[in-house]
Amino acid sequence: MLCPNYVPLESLLPTEAGKFAHRVCAEYIPETWCLSEDGREIVVGIENIDPARWNLKCLYCSSTRGAKFQCSVPQCCRAYHATCAVAAGILIETVEDEQGKVSSYQCRFHRPKRAPLSSLEQDQNIMSFASRLQQGEMIQGRISGLENDVPFVGRVVENCESEQVIVVELANGYIG
Repeated sequence: MLCPNYVPLESLLPTEAGKFAHRVCAEYIPETWCLSEDGREIVVGIENIDPARWNLKCLYCSSTRGAKFQCSVPQCCRAYHATCAVAAGILIETVEDEQGKVSSYQCRFHRPKRAPLSSLEQDQNIMSFASRLQQGEMIQGRISGLENDVPFVGRVVENCESEQVIVVELANGYIG
């Protein structure tokens, strides 16, 4: 309901309207969220989506179907479906404050520069983030060491914190 894409690793959740939506779409569209009800999760808040979101054109897939969000940088009009944003390598940062979860979206033109690969293990923010990853979470990253860095999207299968290893099942439709 929120995007036109088929995502092999992403489960569909029922909505209040009797349709279905991807979990990632419900989590990334600002007006929607997942709610546990009677032991099952449903997507709520669809009726609160700003009408303009339904009319934006996704920069990644060029479709106007579904709800999109825009880069958080003022004056940037790049818009994406949640599933397309993950595939395009859009930086999505979510923090929780006293009013709930707040997300920031930065397109590839506005996301911060990456640290050199050799310094990643010394970066406490990265190590802290990695240690909190839970089985089933969707993540995005880059495979380095090839001729060009290759972006990937996948779901965490296992987090072996003692070995500093995260096992990820790749979503084949999103590599490259």
